[in-house]
Amino acid sequence: MKRLFLTAVTASLLSSAFLISVPAAQAEEAAYKLVLLRHGESQWNLEKRFTGWSDIDLTDKGRAGAVKAGEIMKGAGVNFDEVHTSKLNRAIETAQLAQKGMSAQWVPLQKFWRLNERCYGDLEGKKREDVAKEVGDDQVKIWRRSFDVPPPSLAVTDARSPVKDPRYADLDPRVIPASESLKDVIARVGPYWTDQLRPAIKSGKTVLVVGHSTNLRALSAWIEPNLDEKALQKLEIKNTKPILYEFDKNMNVICRKVLEPSTVKTDSILLIFHGSGVRQNKTPVISDGRCSLSNYSELLGFVSELFSCLRRCSTRDDNTGGVLSSIAAGDT
Repeated sequence: MKRLFLTAVTASLLSSAFLISVPAAQAEEAAYKLVLLRHGESQWNLEKRFTGWSDIDLTDKGRAGAVKAGEIMKGAGVNFDEVHTSKLNRAIETAQLAQKGMSAQWVPLQKFWRLNERCYGDLEGKKREDVAKEVGDDQVKIWRRSFDVPPPSLAVTDARSPVKDPRYADLDPRVIPASESLKDVIARVGPYWTDQLRPAIKSGKTVLVVGHSTNLRALSAWIEPNLDEKALQKLEIKNTKPILYEFDKNMNVICRKVLEPSTVKTDSILLIFHGSGVRQNKTPVISDGRCSLSNYSELLGFVSELFSCLRRCSTRDDNTGGVLSSIAAGDT
């Protein structure tokens, strides 16, 4: 019965032009663009330590990856009007090196504390394996990947606390977190999206945002409001892999793709998503949208992804409305 269902759904999708081959002139052009970039590998990434607001330098691999990311973005023809980073050195250095890779060091760089990584509280600086020995792998997984369970808080008197850090001297100490869950970071990054990033994009500027793993996942919740908790928790944002978003004139996402060295700009084939769970580069589902495909091998890959997705979707409850509404309502 399930096989018949999958066959019927697939035939319906294909016959209703789920995949459309159109000339470039008919392709809907993006009104706005945005690129997200996670910082290069840091020393604590290498050592598998909880980092958070601790200010840790990049490794040589991380620096090389940042320059390469800039070269990839330049090769993809993406030009920026502004670069935004957190106030942490690993993000700032990544941004500067990426600009060097693009030969665009002149582009203005702005720093925002709201783009800082998630505060890992009392876990900061500790190795994941050591914490797992103390509390168990399951608890570590909860602290790392749950939606609304923060790690143990960091005392203000602790030497690791950012409260006395001069870069945050202009902030009310009460807004500096002692520990955060993903839900907390979504709330923290909200004013940055509504007051800085979204207006900049709507004004016609293309912005590069260089941030951190959890923080960029949190920002994704604002970029695509229909994201549910599970999609956010599973979302992987790799070091120095640029993620290009394209929006229509109403700021709806029409494309999300990871830029690779082999990325080819083309509008000959369009892939139209309908919340099916299919996405290029095997990244998690974000929202409906459309992306250009560079060749027919990608088309074949899509068809394979489609069948895999339909198997998952046949048992999935899609009646979800994203996480922002629950956060706005104050649900806990």
